[in-house]
Amino acid sequence: MPYLTDNATTKDSLNFEHFRAALRDIAATAQTPLTIGVFGTWGSGKTSLMQMVMDDLAGKTHSVRAVWFTAWKYDRHEALWRAFILRVLEALYPRQEVKDVPWAERPRLPLAQLSAGQKEQVQQLDRLASALYGTVSWEEGGKWAVEWSVAGKEFAKLPAFVLANLTGMSSLAEAIGLDPKLAEAIHRDIQTGYMNQLASMEQFEKAFSQAIRAVLGQEGRLIVFVDDLDRCLPEKAIEVLEAIKLFMEVPGVVFVLGMDKEVVQRGVEARYGTFFRQLPGRDGDLPISGDSYLQKIVQLPFHLPALASDDLETFISGLDKGMSDVTRMVFASGVYPNPRQVKRALNIFQLLRTIADNRFGAQGDEIADPLLAKTVLIQTQFPDLYQLWRQYPLVVQMLEAAYERRVVSEEEILTGRGRPAATVDLPQEEGPAAVRKAEDAPGRSQGLLADYLDNRTRYVLLARLLTYPPAGEAGQGRERARFAGLSRAQLHAYVRLAGAVESDTPLPVDVPADL
Repeated sequence: MPYLTDNATTKDSLNFEHFRAALRDIAATAQTPLTIGVFGTWGSGKTSLMQMVMDDLAGKTHSVRAVWFTAWKYDRHEALWRAFILRVLEALYPRQEVKDVPWAERPRLPLAQLSAGQKEQVQQLDRLASALYGTVSWEEGGKWAVEWSVAGKEFAKLPAFVLANLTGMSSLAEAIGLDPKLAEAIHRDIQTGYMNQLASMEQFEKAFSQAIRAVLGQEGRLIVFVDDLDRCLPEKAIEVLEAIKLFMEVPGVVFVLGMDKEVVQRGVEARYGTFFRQLPGRDGDLPISGDSYLQKIVQLPFHLPALASDDLETFISGLDKGMSDVTRMVFASGVYPNPRQVKRALNIFQLLRTIADNRFGAQGDEIADPLLAKTVLIQTQFPDLYQLWRQYPLVVQMLEAAYERRVVSEEEILTGRGRPAATVDLPQEEGPAAVRKAEDAPGRSQGLLADYLDNRTRYVLLARLLTYPPAGEAGQGRERARFAGLSRAQLHAYVRLAGAVESDTPLPVDVPADL
């Protein structure tokens, strides 16, 4: 198996067909303006799904234009909002007919080949692009930037639309150490400038709406896919969202936003938190949450669900067709249901398998594939347990036996009720005998394995990993799939091999949809 890249793909290997069709039809037929949010954790497949939808829409009819904006590539731009709107405008210019190339990526038509109507459209779009550099920007300076070094550093951090609508400037001035008379003067100055900016924004919005109608017709639509907002600095992600809200609410426009909602919450905190917490009478809470902020922008939220075990198995099979059934099922049983996490785990597995073959020989059975897969998942998803394993080689054997002896019911997982696990101290009697002795003891666990034995809800994925397959189907040799029966030295070989890969703190992701 070749090592796997982290690139998005339009090949549907994640069973996204129904999601894809629904989003495509909504983007193409729903009333506009409309903003669709595609929400999911890091690496969950948002980009791939959005690319599939764009691939279905792009170039199908002249009246539908699709454009892609990768936000994080412009993250360091002084004005990310401007780069975003310029990218949107690019989708409206007349371009050459090039098969299988997105419209915005095609070469523009030379001036000599433009019709009179197209020349007029180009002039209109050029005027819009130029207007973006003339519009007052409250974060870039200009006439309305005042002398913030005189006014106070914290004042400078507040966005203009907040400054323009604040009341009680005397209290505000007192909070930041500013002379009240100067504060009132600044307030009047800002309000005047803000009204000028609003007029400019309204003019831009009207001209942009006219450009869409002229280029795409009365029934045409521009579909803008905004990806990788969750890779941006949080405050930059908010900047793009505010551009959508302030500039792009015109008929015929559909936005499809891919992001992690947590990024928006951090963005609201980064953009407004410092200031509002210093206002008199504030108890530390922001006046708006990330969810509330999104509700004002996104009309249709779509949450990408976690993959089920069957989907994981199919996905893994497509990535590595040569993997044995039992090893594939080990990965499907225990890996976080996240496409990026799956690829990372498979790459690590292949690296360690190569090292083991070089060390023991390609035909040797010292390192079994299913147990190596379990080792990779423990090392990458449960790094604290892996560190404990390094000190006490029998620890996974003991957990395997404990989880096997007491299977937790769905009711226990949901309610947290059930017979508590008993005390296990390491080191004690070795192996399953120590666990059996501990299970007869009353009370909560006190040893190093206490959390793994007591908190079965948190470690339900770990328990499923260690108890697959059933003990009677454990296999042998290179296909051995259970740690039971291995010696301390044999267990240590897996721990030592996994040490070749740095153990990172795992990113929080969902459990499988069917777990």
